[in-house]
Amino acid sequence: MLVGTRYFERHFGIETRVVWLPDTFGFSWALPTLMAAAGLPYFVTHKMSWSQTNRIPHDTFRWRGPDGGEVLVHFLCTPSLWPGEHTTYNGTLLPSVARGAWTRFQDRQLQNELLVAFGYGDGGGGPTIEMIEAGRRLKQLPGFPRVEMGRARDFFERLEHKLAQRRDVPVWDGELYLEYHRGTYTGQARQKRRNVLSQRLYHAAELYAASARALRGAEYPREALEQGWRLILTNQFHDILPGSAISEVYEDAEQDYQRLAAIGEQVLDRATSALASGLDLHSEALVVFNPGPYPSADYVELPSATIERLPLPSQTSADGGQLVWCEGVPANGYRAFPLDSVAPAPIANALRVSTRELETPFWEIEIDDRGRISRLYDKKLGSEVLPAGELANRLVVFEDKPLNFDAWDIDAYFYAKSRDVDRLEAAEVRESGPERAVLQLTWRIGEQSVIVQRMCVYARLPRIDFQNQVEWNERQSLLKVAFPTAIRSRRATYEIQFGTIERPTHRNTSWEEAAFEVPAQRWADLSDAYYGVAVLADCKHGYSVHNRTLWLSLLKGAIDPDPDADRGQHSFIYSLFPHAAGLDGVRRAAYSLTRPMLWRREAAHRGSLPLQFSAAHVTNPGVLVETIKWAEDEDAMIVRLYEADGGAGPATLVLGTPTQAVDEVDLLERNPQPVSVDGDGRAALNFRAREVKTVRITPSPSGRGQG
Repeated sequence: MLVGTRYFERHFGIETRVVWLPDTFGFSWALPTLMAAAGLPYFVTHKMSWSQTNRIPHDTFRWRGPDGGEVLVHFLCTPSLWPGEHTTYNGTLLPSVARGAWTRFQDRQLQNELLVAFGYGDGGGGPTIEMIEAGRRLKQLPGFPRVEMGRARDFFERLEHKLAQRRDVPVWDGELYLEYHRGTYTGQARQKRRNVLSQRLYHAAELYAASARALRGAEYPREALEQGWRLILTNQFHDILPGSAISEVYEDAEQDYQRLAAIGEQVLDRATSALASGLDLHSEALVVFNPGPYPSADYVELPSATIERLPLPSQTSADGGQLVWCEGVPANGYRAFPLDSVAPAPIANALRVSTRELETPFWEIEIDDRGRISRLYDKKLGSEVLPAGELANRLVVFEDKPLNFDAWDIDAYFYAKSRDVDRLEAAEVRESGPERAVLQLTWRIGEQSVIVQRMCVYARLPRIDFQNQVEWNERQSLLKVAFPTAIRSRRATYEIQFGTIERPTHRNTSWEEAAFEVPAQRWADLSDAYYGVAVLADCKHGYSVHNRTLWLSLLKGAIDPDPDADRGQHSFIYSLFPHAAGLDGVRRAAYSLTRPMLWRREAAHRGSLPLQFSAAHVTNPGVLVETIKWAEDEDAMIVRLYEADGGAGPATLVLGTPTQAVDEVDLLERNPQPVSVDGDGRAALNFRAREVKTVRITPSPSGRGQG
């Protein structure tokens, strides 16, 4: 939204009011909240007409987001010339199209005007002279809807005026789930992983470049970051990120990702160097950077075990690195650990591992003779996590032969033919503590595909990680992993952008039955009043929770339009996180997995920066600082936050630098409203349930150049 609206303003002098997304494969519930926060009140699509089973019962309605924000929606009703009930944004202006649009329109009781999009789109070209002439002739054709050329914004402003006093305007409160193209959550997995890694890199680069600007007056690399973000956004276009493009597209995309990675890594390195070089260090130090919204409680893995006098618990990894436990690194900040401190006394090894059993302070795990988890016992809460006789971390390959769009789709009958991945070729203990135990399992699928998985358990973390290296050559196949639970709940919770959504675990209705594969950002959770189980993933987005079992889609093997889609090497991590009731621990575990801490080794030198620092954090655990960046047009820091628990109330934003002013602004960094700040740099905010806020912090000139 920020990049797109600024583009139209910069190049055309147009203030955008309409979000025009005709051909996107479903729409997150977060979208109306973000649109309303950006001052974008109108939304157009046609794609929901492609749903296979159910039809949204309205074409004009208000769409309500998680925080109660609403936008006005209009679905294009332009009939497609393809067989079936689809509409299109690539229409012609035949008389049958004009009449067909009016006939299809479901909300004639509300208004007598609708949009018809025509011309050659989905690749470009636009209207032809013949189409424009047809529109002129249809303008006065008796017995037909009158055709007028105009702008979508003008249409919506007229529509808004018509509906302003009506109480019968329909409201859709929830996601717009497309009952089609479910394979796009999973296909071309390398592309999806590069997208996630790129967003992670640029999030950290923005955070620490903004911190270096605020603390040391460093130049903010605006042009470099904008160049990188444009490449990321370009490759989020359909059909690139969904995985439904031809192979040559992904060759080009790989070059883009290499370019933007080089840009982002340089920005991040310069920013963290600027901060570390300003520290007042009396000895050499390990400087650890935490780009997440919670104070750290996780491990950092150094590439080689070369740091002596390390004042932190650690162990040498199987690959020769050093696994270091880092606690107390501030959220959105850093902490320096001097290397002249006394090393901690060795801890008794609380980990026990063999090829058939693993035990930690948190878990007792039993492994069957084919590498699956046959028992998982929660030692802290005294609970059996799995149902008796069920297997977890069960890998299954399903036949995936959709009727139409091979790369786009997973059809409902996919589960009818499957085979377990149970050809275990090797099991080996790779690490045995004291901080981490690792069991490596190797399975073969057919004659061409191999999964090498490291199951990692920890002395200080209750998360169970599954690190995967896969050689994948299966065609028209879908690899999933299953985690059955002993939990009975009618609803599961999934992470979406800036929040969560609940979806049914049963299939009572045609709507629920059609949602057999759904998208999520980083996790899905199944909980009852006392206990829950979450499955987290670093770069996988296709989930399903049916009855008591959580499923995660890992790899697809489409043959069209790219006959070699997803062939080759894949790396990914998914995690299991059983927990006591509540989602706070799930969010912490997911951020810890997907925003790992960074580090650099810094020599002793004088400086004025503190040994630990947080750019901004919130005292209310239900409010998260999601993003910190520098403002687009002002010399100020931008902090984006959201309320995650679903409850309205106050929150205190604690700022890390002296401030001249603090303002709430909209998502596009406009329309400032002053916020009161006390003498300790604590800003008082009030949140609606699930609200997304953007705060602009103008630093005090005296706070700059401290190092």
